[in-house]
Amino acid sequence: MRDSFRKFSWNYEPSDDYKKFGSENQSDWNQTLLTQFNFINATLCGAHMPRNKIIVTPIKFKKIIKSLEFYDSNDSLIANHYFVEFVDDDIDYLNVQGVPLKIENFI
Repeated sequence: MRDSFRKFSWNYEPSDDYKKFGSENQSDWNQTLLTQFNFINATLCGAHMPRNKIIVTPIKFKKIIKSLEFYDSNDSLIANHYFVEFVDDDIDYLNVQGVPLKIENFI
């Protein structure tokens, strides 16, 4: 069941809580994006998560995706679960299983 009123977002800038733990490494912070992907899928699909999960992302966010520890550029897969398709669109969100995930404060 999809909640069309639900808004998902992820802030490119590390949170203040994250900084309090002494880390301001952008690459480490980017790993929290995978948590957001998992949250969206769990929220939408519950225990019935589809096998082939697709994330459509504008090329401008490629450096974020490539920084993910579990990104395999040969197969365009994240954590062996999410297939990534890069598109040449000027939008400020990723499409995760048909749901927009807005990327805030991306430079």
